Amino acid sequence: MGAVPVFAGEGDRHELFPVYGITLGKTTVAEVADVQEDQPEDGADSCGSITIEAARFDYEKGVFTTLELEKTAAMPPVWENAGFRWNLSYQAWLDLFNQQGFIIKLIQPPTLQITGDHLSLEAEFEAFRESELPTVFTFTFTENRGNGATAENALAKIKARYVPEFKEITAETGLESLEQVSFDEQQRKALGLSGIIAEINGLYHEKLELVPIDKTATEYWKKVLAEKWLINNRKQLLEKLSALESAGDSQVYRGLAAILNDHQGLTVNEIGVKLNDTGLLAKRLCFVKEKGAVIGDRGLRAWDYSRMALLCRIGYQVGFLTANQAWEYLCRILSEVEGRYHSWEDYAANVILGMIFNAIESGRETETANQALWAYARLINREGSAWRLAWNRKKTEPALVNSINDVPYFPPREYYAWIHYLNGRQSYQKGEYQEAIKYFERALSLDQEFSRLWFLIGISFLSQSNHEKAIEALNEYLKRVPDDYLSLIYLAEAYEKNNLLNEAFRTYNQAIDRDDSRPEGFIGLGRVALNSGDYEAAITYLRIAESLTAIGDGNIAYTLYLLGYSYYKEQKFDKALSYFLRVYGNYQDDQYLNYYLGICYLYNQNLKMAATYFSRAEELGMTIPQEVKDLLEKPGVLKEEDDDA
Repeated sequence: MGAVPVFAGEGDRHELFPVYGITLGKTTVAEVADVQEDQPEDGADSCGSITIEAARFDYEKGVFTTLELEKTAAMPPVWENAGFRWNLSYQAWLDLFNQQGFIIKLIQPPTLQITGDHLSLEAEFEAFRESELPTVFTFTFTENRGNGATAENALAKIKARYVPEFKEITAETGLESLEQVSFDEQQRKALGLSGIIAEINGLYHEKLELVPIDKTATEYWKKVLAEKWLINNRKQLLEKLSALESAGDSQVYRGLAAILNDHQGLTVNEIGVKLNDTGLLAKRLCFVKEKGAVIGDRGLRAWDYSRMALLCRIGYQVGFLTANQAWEYLCRILSEVEGRYHSWEDYAANVILGMIFNAIESGRETETANQALWAYARLINREGSAWRLAWNRKKTEPALVNSINDVPYFPPREYYAWIHYLNGRQSYQKGEYQEAIKYFERALSLDQEFSRLWFLIGISFLSQSNHEKAIEALNEYLKRVPDDYLSLIYLAEAYEKNNLLNEAFRTYNQAIDRDDSRPEGFIGLGRVALNSGDYEAAITYLRIAESLTAIGDGNIAYTLYLLGYSYYKEQKFDKALSYFLRVYGNYQDDQYLNYYLGICYLYNQNLKMAATYFSRAEELGMTIPQEVKDLLEKPGVLKEEDDDA
C-alpha cells in the first residue's frame, strides 16, 4: 500500500540506538562476544542470532542487521526514553512517530477480526526516517484484546532492520503524496458520514478513498466486500446501495416494533417462545422495547446512511464507482441526513444505536457502543474535523432529536434470561439435563414472568426420572397456563411413572377434555389401564389413539406395539401377532418383542418361527424360561389347553 506521510511535530528527535549495546548496521559480533555465554560465530561469512534481554538480534557477515522484540519482552530503556510503550494504541504509535519525524507506510490498515468469541485488531505499518544508518521499523498488531485503532495493548511485535540502500520510503516520496485535493464543506461533511466507522478502523477522513490506492489495497477491500457484504461486482454494489437506501436495518427494526405491538399482552421472552425463536429475535426485541421511544419513527436511518457512505467509498477504492458517481451518492445521502437529523450529535446517536442493534447478533453490544462513543468524541474534538462544521439545518426541524446520552444500552434482565433459556435448550437437546435445569433456573431468577421455564424444568426432571420434581414444576406451569395440553400429558406421565395411577388417569382425562383430537391422552390412558390389569379398557383407548394418529406418523408404531401387548395379555395371540409384525421393523432389537412373537407363534403351532424369535431374544440378552423351551418339544400341550378352553 502507498505511503501515508506524517510531519514531525514539536517533540524532540530521540535516538533509538544502540539497544543493549548494539547498533544495527554498525555493531559486529566480535564486539559483543565477550559478554555472551553462547559465543556467536565471528567472521566475514558468519550469520546467526543472539538473544539479549529477550530481544533477538540477527547478524549477517558478522554485522548485526535485525532486531525483533515480542510483547513478552521488556521494552529496551533507550526506546522507553523515546516514549515506546507496549500498551500504546495503534493511533498513539502513529502520533509518536509523527513527533519523531518518521515517514509511515501502511502494510495492512487496522481492521477488526472475530477471533473465537472476541474481536482482535489486525494491522501492520512500517516507519522510516533518514539517518546515517537507515533503519526500518515494522509494527505488527495482532493481539486478541485489540478493539480498534485506539485500543491499548494491541501491539504484538516490533521488528527493526538495517537497510543500507532502502529506497521504498523516503522523505521525498512521502512528501509527494502530501498533495491534498481541496474539498468544499459539503463534500467534507459527506465524507464525514462514514466518520465513526472510519475512526474505529483508522481510515482516512478527508479523502474519498479509505486508504492509499494500490493493488494490495484494492485486493484487500474487494475481499472485504465479498466476505462482509456479499458484493463481488459493480451491479451487486449498486443493488446493495439501493436496498440500504430504501429499507436497510430500519425495515428490520420496524418489523420488530410491529411484533411488539401485536403481542402487547406478552413479555419479550414469551413472544420469543410463541414465535419459536431459537436465537436472535428475542434479544433484538429487548433492544427495540428499551430504545423504541428514543428511536421513534426515524428508525435506524442514520445507521443505514452511514453504511451507504462507507460502501460508496469502498466502491471508489476498488474501482466499482468513479469519483463522480461516488460523490453523487454521497451528496444525495448528506441531503437526506441533514433533512432528518438536527446535528452531528443527533446523527451520531442514531448511527451508534444502529451499531448496537447490529452487534446484538455477536453479543458485543457494550464493546461496540464504547468503541463508537470514543470515536465520536475524537471526531468532534479534533481540530479541523469535518464533524465540527456547521449542520445545514432545514427550516422544519425534526420532531425528535437524540443526544449521545440516549445511546448507552444496558440489556434488561429478560435479555439475559433469554440467553440462559437458549443455553438450556441446547443442553437439553444434548441430553445434558442437569445442566439444562441450571440454565432454566438461572433464567427464571432473572425473569419470573417467563412461565415457559417451569415447563422446561419439568420435562428436564422427567427426563432424569426425577418424577417428584417434574410433578412440582409442571404443576407450577399449569397454574400459569392451565389449558396447555402437552403440559397435562407430561404431568400425567410423571404421575404414571411415579406409580400414582389415579392421578395419572385423572390428568390424562383433563388433557383429553382440552383436546380430544390428539392421540397422546388416549395412549396414556391405555398404558394406565395396562398397568392396572384392565386389558380390555387398554385396547379400547389404544384403538381410539390408533384412529387419531395420521398415516406415516412416527408415533403410530408405539401405539401399535401397546395394542399388540394388550391383546397378548388378553391371550388373543392371533390379534397380538398381527400388531407385533406391523411394528417389528421399528423394534427388532427389543428382546421383549422377540419373546412375545415367539410365544404367539408357539400358540399358533409354528415351532420353527417360535424358535427363531426365541433365539433372537436370547441373542439380545433375555433368558427364555425352561418351561417355555419345553413347549417347543411338546406343542400338543398348548393345543389340548386350547381345546379345553
